[in-house]
Amino acid sequence: MINLLGLPTADRPAFFAALLPRLQELRAQTGRPHWLVVDEAHHLLPDSWDKAGITLPLDLHGLMLITVHPEHMAEDALAAVHRVVAIGGSPDTTIQAFADRLGLPAPVVTPGPLAQGEAITWTVGTPAPVHLRTILPKVEHRRHVRKYAHGELAPDRSFYFEGPEGKLHLRAQNLPA
Repeated sequence: MINLLGLPTADRPAFFAALLPRLQELRAQTGRPHWLVVDEAHHLLPDSWDKAGITLPLDLHGLMLITVHPEHMAEDALAAVHRVVAIGGSPDTTIQAFADRLGLPAPVVTPGPLAQGEAITWTVGTPAPVHLRTILPKVEHRRHVRKYAHGELAPDRSFYFEGPEGKLHLRAQNLPA
């Protein structure tokens, strides 16, 4: 994860332009990262950035651009997008803004907010979007269950607190999760 909040907004496109080739080189050498998720993409590839065409590779597989303002993104960046996923209060506006920015006909999307776990996805160039609804979990996810081992170590494998003069000899105990 790379957090650019400490970098002035005006400096972010140039930083991203220098970072992306290095990430691609790492991917070519190691196969990782499998995905690059770029949040607030309109800050890294803004419409005012005239070098987006040379910053972005021709093959953008494994790249997810997240933005609430597709209309403020560089046209070259949006032209490389294959699928748009819109969530929230006005998915129709999001998809329309994307299509307008590229001069494409937008698909008909029913206006109105989506419920939690719903999305509208549109494969660019197809006539109709698809409404997705995920199956919400029935139970709350509990993190770190059984992450820590419980049990008693043998005295010869235990850790002891001795104190400043070596007099305490207190055996450390496991803590319950």
